[in-house]
Amino acid sequence: MLAKTGRSDLEDLRPLKPDTPVIAELKLLTRDQDSLIQSQTRLVELLHEARAERDEAKRLLRTERVEAEQRAQAERAELEQRYHKLLQEHMQCGVTIAKLEA
Repeated sequence: MLAKTGRSDLEDLRPLKPDTPVIAELKLLTRDQDSLIQSQTRLVELLHEARAERDEAKRLLRTERVEAEQRAQAERAELEQRYHKLLQEHMQCGVTIAKLEA
């Protein structure tokens, strides 16, 4: 129905005169608007990419920090074991020396 109405109204349509100042300005503004929309779209895409990179960097730093903390805890535990072992050996030596002196 709409298509039929459009076809029947063709005689009422008149061509736009491209040389009128209003039409020229309208075309220019439309072109500028399209360019601005494309620029905005690209900037939004860049923003999303930058956020994704930032989030990935934060995740990697967090992972590295956790791994470093785990390594430090493991090294601390190993040093404590070595310390206690050395302490026990020295205590036994002290007991042995005390027995020899007695």
